[in-house]
Amino acid sequence: MITYRLACSIGALVCVILFAIFLVAPGSYMAGYGVSPDQSGLFLGTRAAPLFLGLAAFCWLLRGNTDPQVRWAVSLSMSLTFLGIAVTGLWDYLQGEAANMIVLAAFGETALAAIFIVGMRSDT
Repeated sequence: MITYRLACSIGALVCVILFAIFLVAPGSYMAGYGVSPDQSGLFLGTRAAPLFLGLAAFCWLLRGNTDPQVRWAVSLSMSLTFLGIAVTGLWDYLQGEAANMIVLAAFGETALAAIFIVGMRSDT
């Protein structure tokens, strides 16, 4: 069963991984989706890395919170974040700017958003 604590733990792990990739190798992340990294993309990638670290800390530190309003806010925020990432990825794919791999990523991002929604409704 997906619990709020598990959703936050998974979200934190994913965000830490994304932080590390964007900090150390943003070009390989972009290349994996068929996008050639240029100077502005690399710059934005490394600048975005701390955002993922902040989201990881947000999820990790609030994973044990039992206040329903806090749980709702965390779950909604993380769901919207990952749904937004999924939608922009699909948009880029449909515009011909990203390779097929981004569709797989969008499924994963949508699944992560769903995990937060399901976890929000759990009692633990």
